Amino acid sequence: MITLQKIGRNNWKESIQLQTHEDQREFVAPNVYSIAEVQFLPDFVAKAIYNEDQMIGFAMYGLDDADGNYWIRRFMIDEKFQGKGYGKQALQFIIEEICQEQETDTVLISYNLNNERAKGLYAKLGFVEEGISSCGERIARYQLGSSIVIN
Repeated sequence: MITLQKIGRNNWKESIQLQTHEDQREFVAPNVYSIAEVQFLPDFVAKAIYNEDQMIGFAMYGLDDADGNYWIRRFMIDEKFQGKGYGKQALQFIIEEICQEQETDTVLISYNLNNERAKGLYAKLGFVEEGISSCGERIARYQLGSSIVIN
């Protein structure tokens, strides 16, 4: 069963050991960077993704003061656990958690234009591409309340 747990004193070291496949590393910042960054983003949270009691991934998300939208800024599943459906389940949990906040009706995510795996995963979950960010990444939008596609 997939669960999300806040990154803290007891699990941060384990989270910085997680890594993607070598050919994916250009697509996501190291978790240690995200843990540092979240210290300066008061409306964001860093969470470890667990399957049972095994940490398998990392996510950072929250409300962006600049545009008033919820953003998933970081999302990764460790290379040893990819291809097993954990990423899809974890994103569903993140979306459900944001839905419970009820402060916005939109979740945004951005990703490298060359990251076809991310593009496919986000599309399966109902994210719709809507443009390119100022830093050259694809932006995709999920409207809260729309149904999550489960395959």
